[in-house]
Amino acid sequence: MATPDYKALAKKDGHQTPQELEEKLRELRAMNWRMLECIGYVRACQDCSLGEAADTVMNAAAWLDQKDAFQKQNEEMNAEFLAYVMQDAQEVEQIITPEGIRITITKTNSDKI
Repeated sequence: MATPDYKALAKKDGHQTPQELEEKLRELRAMNWRMLECIGYVRACQDCSLGEAADTVMNAAAWLDQKDAFQKQNEEMNAEFLAYVMQDAQEVEQIITPEGIRITITKTNSDKI
């Protein structure tokens, strides 16, 4: 399946009320959109942060059955990524903000990534 042009659709649809967004997410899922595509759509049409868009999609009725599996997969990917970069890291700083989590990694040669 080709990746849907969620940005074009979001631009066409514009900002939506919570009820309109719930209905749109049901429609997109019925069209076989993946959760990540829906998150991109919500982020674009609602002009919100990635964290807010992910929260909106994961808590939408259309996606509640996938919420736990999606969160588990993200946690596993983050843990795997951190384990990999920690091999050469001197310091890892994790900052939690209202917009989400920011991680700064200082490698042993003083490069930040």
